[in-house]
Amino acid sequence: ALVPVVGTGLVIAAGMTERASEGGLLALAPMQLLGRYSYSVYLWHWPVLVLVAARHPDVLADWPRALTVMLVAGLPAAVLSYHLVENPFRRSFTRRPDRKVLLAGAGILVGGAVFLAAYGPVAMGPLSSEKRAAAPAAGLKPTSFVPANLRPTLLAAHNGGNEAGRSCTRSLNPCFLGDPSATTTIALYGDSHSLHLFGAFDAAGRANHWKVIALVRPGCPSYEHPAAVKFLSCAGFRTSALGFIRQADPDLVVLSNSSTIALDQLGARMSYGVRRAVQSLPADVPVVVFGQTPTAARDVPACLSDHLHRTRACEPKPGSGRVAAVNRQLRAALARTRANFVDVRRLVCERRCPAVIGNVLVYRDDDHVTYDFARTRGPVLADILRPWIRNGA
Repeated sequence: ALVPVVGTGLVIAAGMTERASEGGLLALAPMQLLGRYSYSVYLWHWPVLVLVAARHPDVLADWPRALTVMLVAGLPAAVLSYHLVENPFRRSFTRRPDRKVLLAGAGILVGGAVFLAAYGPVAMGPLSSEKRAAAPAAGLKPTSFVPANLRPTLLAAHNGGNEAGRSCTRSLNPCFLGDPSATTTIALYGDSHSLHLFGAFDAAGRANHWKVIALVRPGCPSYEHPAAVKFLSCAGFRTSALGFIRQADPDLVVLSNSSTIALDQLGARMSYGVRRAVQSLPADVPVVVFGQTPTAARDVPACLSDHLHRTRACEPKPGSGRVAAVNRQLRAALARTRANFVDVRRLVCERRCPAVIGNVLVYRDDDHVTYDFARTRGPVLADILRPWIRNGA
């Protein structure tokens, strides 16, 4: 907090001179213009960024893009509101209020209240069909409707609920899944695409007597890329995670990350970061790298709320362009290393990538699966990992 406070104090002090109006940096026309609109920009910057981020989440992680958005949308909005709203409102107090203005203001308030009363309840319509579904059996048989007994509910998933393991991400210490007393150890290392598989790793570990050490921090992949710069502790997280891995001497290390942002920003250089991440691990430990999770065109819970009886409209496409490009790049990068690539479609898809199986919601947004769904995939995950575990455990 000292940085903006001291900075503001210095700006004020710089203007408190007798000759400030005759020269100096603050007297320059651009500075005067910036000062004039600064409060308006302050009022607009967060709504503009949040609205854009709702469609393009990456914008908040990239300050040049955020600045571009503000210059293109935020600044014009601030200038217009300054001249059309703020100044007329401020100047209205210097003269007797106009009767027409008062009536117009009252009309806006009454109209807004009527609109909210009429349409507010409609915005929170049904979030499931009236039908119920049985718990999922073996396989990924899609459910064509949103069940009334869905786990988690669409609202809970949309609000980020039902996500076990979040407490693991609040410190640099690992947490443990599966069988804590087992002698076979698996290290799960990565960002939120490791976190969303906790249910599967916990179920597989318990069934097969594996201890799983989870080294996870959302937004911090196990290899470097520009999107992680917003988290100042990512480098510290990786250093700490590698220390835990060397100390634990696991029988398998699994790297699972969201890689589409890295490919967008790094291109071919992403391969270098992936290879370095593998090389930084102990040489005698087997390594598995998970590919990109199939990604839906939009937030799945929100989509399902519009398609309660047609869940197929919200399913990710198994071979979508960006996901396929990331997986090709990962395969190519790992071809020169000792690591093995796993296509995550084996966990999430068969012929289709369902949005709902049985009474379980598969996705909690566009590319993260729910904890409830991940638990159902424990046996499949165990079959995937077993061939690579050291000593054949």
